[in-house]
Parts: sequence; structure tokens; C-alpha cells
Amino acid sequence: MTVQVLVVDDTKRIRNSIKDYFDKEFFHIVGEAEDGYQALAEYRKHRPDIVTMDMNMPGCNGVEAIKLILDEDPNAYIIIISSMDDEIVKGLEAGARAC
Repeated sequence: MTVQVLVVDDTKRIRNSIKDYFDKEFFHIVGEAEDGYQALAEYRKHRPDIVTMDMNMPGCNGVEAIKLILDEDPNAYIIIISSMDDEIVKGLEAGARAC
């Protein structure tokens, strides 16, 4: 059984780096998104086991995206990918489970 992952980041290079991090034997990347609205659409489409979430994105940022996804599915497992402490705190307060 593989774990399904949705990768959310506005920078393609970062998305590719995150995807490369996952062991292909245990994880399957089911989708990618460049902003929070696209993340919600991809979440609805794939219902992944894990979402990796960038916090600073144009349009709909990570905090907003976390809230939108959790409104859709309160059991969603969202992991923040960020180096900015204040953004991590905001994301965890919004309902992300890890960083």
C-alpha cells in the first residue's frame, strides 16, 4: 500500500524537490498545486493521505488553503513546508498537523 501525496508550492523547482524527497516505493504523488485554490481542487479530485503545504503563495496562501481543505475534510493530514517560524505557527493554528 502506498501513501498518496499532494504537493502544494508556487515554485515548480520546490515542488520537484519535495517530490524527489519521497520514496517512490512507499509514496505516490497524486497531484501538484501552485496556490491554495488549486490545492483545494486537487484535494477534492484525489483525496490524498498527505498534503505538503507551502505557506507563502499568491492568490490563496497556505493558511487559507489549510482552512479550505479542512472545511472540506476535517481529517485531512496537512504538513507545512516552510522556513518561516511565524508562518508555521499560523499554519498550525489553522489546523495543519505537522511542519
